[in-house]
Amino acid sequence: MFNWLDHYQTTIVGVLGFSGVILTLWWTARLARITREEAIKRDRISVRTALIEELQVIRAACSLNCKICEDAHESNVDNAVEGEPVYIGRYEEPKIYSGLLDKIGLLPPHEVACIVRAHLAARYAWRRAEAINQNDRGTPGYMCVLPANLADTGNAFGLALNPLNSAFRMLKVRPENPNIVIWGRPPGLEDKLSDQELYDDKGQ
Repeated sequence: MFNWLDHYQTTIVGVLGFSGVILTLWWTARLARITREEAIKRDRISVRTALIEELQVIRAACSLNCKICEDAHESNVDNAVEGEPVYIGRYEEPKIYSGLLDKIGLLPPHEVACIVRAHLAARYAWRRAEAINQNDRGTPGYMCVLPANLADTGNAFGLALNPLNSAFRMLKVRPENPNIVIWGRPPGLEDKLSDQELYDDKGQ
């Protein structure tokens, strides 16, 4: 037996050494994969959290503009020509959304679709409001909404609230369990929101 071991000693050592190298490479690759998956998970949570905060601000702005126009329209309903105008902020490019476009692919496709629709809806709302209120009474950073345009301007912002609320609900789902909802309704439920929800800008 010892003669056999002595005869194949070099081969045995080679096999054991090669197996050790393979095992080390496999373990290193496994650790690298786990580390990468954890990094992606952290990035995904960070991207989702940042987009939630920005969408909350955009949603609150649209809701506030809609409410301002509606209240002013009700006050000027009998005086749509000489009534008092209101001033609302002009559109500003969402810096967080623009800065995270290269990482938005970390989120699931259905969340990406909701986010893109929400930002397009908000941008369209402001562009439409600016088109409706082309006058020389605006100030830097603010557009002047004349009494005759209050209803159309309010409707423009009101139309953006449904896709914004849908995206906000979708992103509020805990990533580790898509069936647990932190805020609002489960994703995919596209029912019509009540007036109270439309004008709620507290981001519950």
